[in-house]
Amino acid sequence: MVVKCESRVSGKVMVVKRIKKMPSVSGDASDEDEAGADQGFPVRYLREACLLRACNHPNVMKLEFVTYHEGQIELFSEFVGLNVEDYISSLSDEYFTRNKQKHEWVLQLGRYFMKQVLKGIDYCHSIGILLRDVKPRNFLISSDGTLKLTGFVLARFSLLPEEPLTQQVVTLSYRAPEIILGGTYPVYTAPVDIWSAGCTFAEMITGRTLFEGDSEIGQLLKIFKLLGTPSDCNKSFCFEVPSYIELLPQWQPQSLSERLEGLCDEGVDLLSRMLLYHPCSRITARDALKHPYFQGDHSLMKT
Repeated sequence: MVVKCESRVSGKVMVVKRIKKMPSVSGDASDEDEAGADQGFPVRYLREACLLRACNHPNVMKLEFVTYHEGQIELFSEFVGLNVEDYISSLSDEYFTRNKQKHEWVLQLGRYFMKQVLKGIDYCHSIGILLRDVKPRNFLISSDGTLKLTGFVLARFSLLPEEPLTQQVVTLSYRAPEIILGGTYPVYTAPVDIWSAGCTFAEMITGRTLFEGDSEIGQLLKIFKLLGTPSDCNKSFCFEVPSYIELLPQWQPQSLSERLEGLCDEGVDLLSRMLLYHPCSRITARDALKHPYFQGDHSLMKT
């Protein structure tokens, strides 16, 4: 449970996440199980607290302090405000209609927000954190327009090669194809966050989810219809993919610039580099920040 609160001492407004103790479980518990061995508290929430405590960056939500009270752990974080998904949903269709003045403002907003998204991701990757749930809902907008990365429940520190990673991560619409296809370490690493960030970028520009399948196979079909069906999936994804992939239609790649009307050539190029099939070929967050799309003065103008 997450609630808004105010400090009686400082008057500072915060949010508190209350984590209740879970009943003890028997049998072997995998690394990703809800119930952990640490005093009966869910492992993923304890990990979230550790990860947030390790972060200190203007584009990552700050964990103020942690308390234990009456059988529950409480995580107190800074209060930020509306998330990007809800903000986008609040805008009228005119903001996403080409040749309208408000659409030009949305294009500027997308660049302004995307730079902050990448700064937050780059910082997390630089200290060894794999986020595994990058999406518009997990970026909060402060009163001064600063984005704060949140949603660390599925995040974790980088792993040794022999340690497995679950496939049940990342909201389906933002899930990288190598996860859907069953890729494991080292295929399934930091580039999964870049794919999700690319989907987030496109959504901020168009106001619509880029890939919205109703199942894992449906999600793959949506991806292949836009980006094209790989001619050699094993080579494209650098691991052996399920045999059913060979039975899928052979679609040709469509134009990203047509799908993202109004986005400049540099923006389209950046997005295409974020949505490459081969994880190791995908641009990193740090290199993305050096992309021509972000060069020059791109201050956000009021609409």
